[in-house]
Amino acid sequence: MQNPTLPQSPADLFFRRRFSFNPCNTLRLPLGEMSLARDWLHTDGRGDPYPELVRDGDVREEISGGCYRAAGKGCVARLIGRFFPYATYELTVDSLDEDCAVGFSFRTQDKEVRLLLTRCGESFALRREGDAAELLASDIPAEPGLRLQVTWQVRIAFITLIGRERRQLSPLHIPAFADMDCEDIFSAATAALLAAPCGGSLSVREVTFCLDGGVCHADPRPIRYEDGTPLMENGRLFITWSTRSGSGGFQSVVSWTPGLCDFRMEGAIFFDYGDGRWHNDVATSLIYDRRQKKWLLWACAFHGGHYLMHAEFDGDPRFGLQLIDAERMPTQSGIPGDGRLSDDTLWLGKAGDEDPDLLYDQAEGRWYMSICRVSRVEGHDTYRYFIFSSEEPFASYRFEAMVEDVGVTGGSLLFFGGKKHLVYGRRFDARAEYACVCLEDPAHPRRLSCDYDDGGFRGWGTVIPVPCGKRTRWVWLTFDRDLGCKEDNWSYGNLYVYDA
Repeated sequence: MQNPTLPQSPADLFFRRRFSFNPCNTLRLPLGEMSLARDWLHTDGRGDPYPELVRDGDVREEISGGCYRAAGKGCVARLIGRFFPYATYELTVDSLDEDCAVGFSFRTQDKEVRLLLTRCGESFALRREGDAAELLASDIPAEPGLRLQVTWQVRIAFITLIGRERRQLSPLHIPAFADMDCEDIFSAATAALLAAPCGGSLSVREVTFCLDGGVCHADPRPIRYEDGTPLMENGRLFITWSTRSGSGGFQSVVSWTPGLCDFRMEGAIFFDYGDGRWHNDVATSLIYDRRQKKWLLWACAFHGGHYLMHAEFDGDPRFGLQLIDAERMPTQSGIPGDGRLSDDTLWLGKAGDEDPDLLYDQAEGRWYMSICRVSRVEGHDTYRYFIFSSEEPFASYRFEAMVEDVGVTGGSLLFFGGKKHLVYGRRFDARAEYACVCLEDPAHPRRLSCDYDDGGFRGWGTVIPVPCGKRTRWVWLTFDRDLGCKEDNWSYGNLYVYDA
């Protein structure tokens, strides 16, 4: 019995929705905590896990029942751990008497920001102190178990109060922390629990800090080998996606068991362009080249010009906190950050370049690279895909083709039916349109088909061949553009999983 005719393009497949998902604030990389199972206040000189940074007045402290308690009059600050400019700090308030305050102190060598919950009658208020004095919120229900959550994006703090209802405050801008992404500054900064009883007492628990997986997620792409085969270990795919934290975010690495709603945060990647800063750039194409035993990376350098950057390295970037030394794409003028380009078919950095992807064709001995580039079409600027090829992954590329479609995003290069294809989202003015082209015929895009679309626009064409016994399951992972924070246009989206 002969096999039926095999599909020759992703457009020949029919994708069915398996599930949609938003792991809002549930995926986490733990960075530290204040352990409250034992009384570390009294170690008889044998340890000091949370040393005093500040003590003023007569404050009596106690640890019991998994809680930290403070009473008296004055304040005490105890070190939780080193400050990290993209971390989330969280505590749970068990009790807080009238006029007492508890929260966090974030301090550099010469600057301090305090974020404190205080009791005012039947409600709580949140105040900023230290570098400035400001009432941030009032009339917060004084319910036991209220969680104070502070997520940092360098100089912006996103504050969430979580009780019976979830209350997201407006982003808090801290100009004094503008350089907090410089390693020599934040590595010397501290995060502390600050307790300020005022003749009464207070009690907190679950004092932790972590890298929070975000309120929304976008830009998913599998980590692959050079030929586009997805990298899998113990049945799990590894994926990079953009973690969105209201405004900003960072490059997450997650693992996923295909077929299950089972995602696990494994790591986070940041970039240094030689300026000593930890940049939170995203939209990564991450390749492990088995021939060279090297990791290869392309991503969008939103910092310093909004064009592309690359890196080559040995260490496995999938786990824990990773800092990658990267190099921005050369520009036509030779001036870093100057993204002017006289001809869109030149392989040089252009302002607005996004969503790069990389694929090696072993038969040709060439790398193929796709760049989503702003191009002038019929008098209007729009995104269009340009395809380049080279014998090396980071230089000497020549122009190969331009995709006819415009208004595109999130293209993924893959082999399908023995030929190279690009799958992408398209059109600002249409609901959930996805298309693909064979690189041999880029002028004739074909639409992807599914049963229930994502309802958004310009998602990503992340189609992944997943081994399944002797078969190949084609999985499609994309997202919508539903905002997690209505004040920021890039705080999307929800995840969608299809297979064919």
